[in-house]
Amino acid sequence: MTVAYLYLLALLALWTVPNPGHAMPLPENEDSPVVTIPNLGTLQGTTTVSAFSGRKILQFLSVKYGETTAGEHRFKAPRKALPWEGVRDVSRYGLPCPQLKRIAEFSAKQFAPDIEDCLTLSVYTNEISIFHPIKLTFP
Repeated sequence: MTVAYLYLLALLALWTVPNPGHAMPLPENEDSPVVTIPNLGTLQGTTTVSAFSGRKILQFLSVKYGETTAGEHRFKAPRKALPWEGVRDVSRYGLPCPQLKRIAEFSAKQFAPDIEDCLTLSVYTNEISIFHPIKLTFP
């Protein structure tokens, strides 16, 4: 009986430990971070909390860094993303690039936009500061 009780207690303790691989959304009243990238445009991301450490994380998901490679641009050098007007919402992941094994998972609605327009990256940081820029280098 004691062994079963200890086993149940250990199982309950493990069940309540947060998963360090996932972030939890903050309450909806928290502000969404906004950044402006010179010569490109303004982005509005989202704020989450690390399930492991409890630290606030600013995330900018599916930030476009290049134009589509479809059509006449297939098999050619990539082109930089064009500047945009207004604020671009990057609080959610965009569509993944098509892959032969996953093509059956796409719905007809997802095929409506240019599914090859997927040159994006996601940026995670704990603060936004001009003194701590995020440097990206592409080979």
